[in-house]
Amino acid sequence: MQDTRKPMSFWPGRLQGKTALAYFGVIALALALLNVYPPLVSRDFIQQTKQQSLLRQAQDMALSLSDLPELHPDGVAAVMTARGWEPVRVVVSDADARVVFDNSALDPLTGRWLIHSELLRALMGFDVVHCRYTGTAFESVAAVPLMSEGRVAGAVWIYERDTEQADILRRTQRNLLNLTAVTAFLAVVLTFGLSAALSRRLRRLLTAIRDLRAGRYGRRIDLRGGDELTELAGEFDRLAERIEHTEAVRRQFVSDASHELRTPLSSMRLLTDSILQTPDIDIMTVREFVGDIAAELERLAHMTERLMQLSKAESQRGSSGGAGEARETVTSCTDVLLRVQKSLAPLAERDGVSLRVDAEPSCRVRADEGDLYQIAYNLVENAIKYNVPGGEVRVTLFTRGIRDVSGSLAILTVADTGVGIPEDDLPYIYDRFYRVDKARTSPSFHEAGGAGLGLAIVYHTVGRLGGTIAVESELGKGTRFVVQLEAV
Repeated sequence: MQDTRKPMSFWPGRLQGKTALAYFGVIALALALLNVYPPLVSRDFIQQTKQQSLLRQAQDMALSLSDLPELHPDGVAAVMTARGWEPVRVVVSDADARVVFDNSALDPLTGRWLIHSELLRALMGFDVVHCRYTGTAFESVAAVPLMSEGRVAGAVWIYERDTEQADILRRTQRNLLNLTAVTAFLAVVLTFGLSAALSRRLRRLLTAIRDLRAGRYGRRIDLRGGDELTELAGEFDRLAERIEHTEAVRRQFVSDASHELRTPLSSMRLLTDSILQTPDIDIMTVREFVGDIAAELERLAHMTERLMQLSKAESQRGSSGGAGEARETVTSCTDVLLRVQKSLAPLAERDGVSLRVDAEPSCRVRADEGDLYQIAYNLVENAIKYNVPGGEVRVTLFTRGIRDVSGSLAILTVADTGVGIPEDDLPYIYDRFYRVDKARTSPSFHEAGGAGLGLAIVYHTVGRLGGTIAVESELGKGTRFVVQLEAV
């Protein structure tokens, strides 16, 4: 069959690529905001601070100069020197925009006209201030009117060029760029690393699923960690283990069923061949052979019936509907046990085994009558078959209250004085077709066609009814089964 699986690749469409793209997008957006937002906020803050500071200084200067009777250069210079203001440059003009004071040492404008839009607006009675960032410096300008006796007598114009804070802002932007480069590099490495690790873990899970689909049930993932993928891998391992166990049980069932069916079929074929290939066979021998064939057919019918019972018990145990209906039915245990005793009395008498039943008359359980009969019949039948001549089978039934819980339990005990079950066999006695050493069983076991299905039926039926079953056994002394069901 052609393999249609696509080769693993990074782009496009793979989870690793999608994860990396998502990480890249988020990180790129974060880095872009880191490089844009903080410098913008810092620049705006510096500009607002400078504008407020410069405007306040200009207003203070204008207020101090408003007391002068006239704007004379000497008087203005004296006031400015006395106040001690030290901005980069201060220009004071009269009402005609003629400069009467300029503290510039390089090119003073004293005696000349200064035509600036800020100064002209100040002479019109407006306060003007602005600050701009050129990339190398913050250039700030403020102009306010100089009022005297209610009229505009002049204006104060201040200019400042700050390169120190511009340099700080520029270094901050450079550091952010360096940080962005390092962060981007680490983000790429981490993104590829994390996405590759995630993709690798998912590929292991996908490979295991494909192996399971191909019938390789022994595959396990065994991922380590504490994330959801680890939990998913754990659930997959448990599912694979369950499927492997189910497949093993199925194969064992087919093998055991084939083996069990082969024996009576081989016997019947041998008997029929003996009849057909013996020309002068007498009628008594034919009747004897036909009787043996009928016994083998009875054995096959008995085994088929048990298999159907086991299949029904298992299917109903996995179905909530069947279990619910059984739990709603109330059955008298004493009547069922008396029927079982009556049915198996001939078998016990033939094998020389005494059968005693001691049941509490008022005991009733939540179970279907057929289920309860099946449980008791199989346990008592096994106790007789695995007994010894002169042995005893004792069946007891009583009700016991549950402490601190509103309710009670019906305790069914089936004990025998037979050969017992080896300790190594106890964990497997509820498996289909499992039987202990046939040499330990009575002849009636083989005559009745036992196939190791009775205890499997009991186990699944008890489980479906919400009860429990336990066993105690000792070689040469006997076996004791204890079944607990919900009593009414």
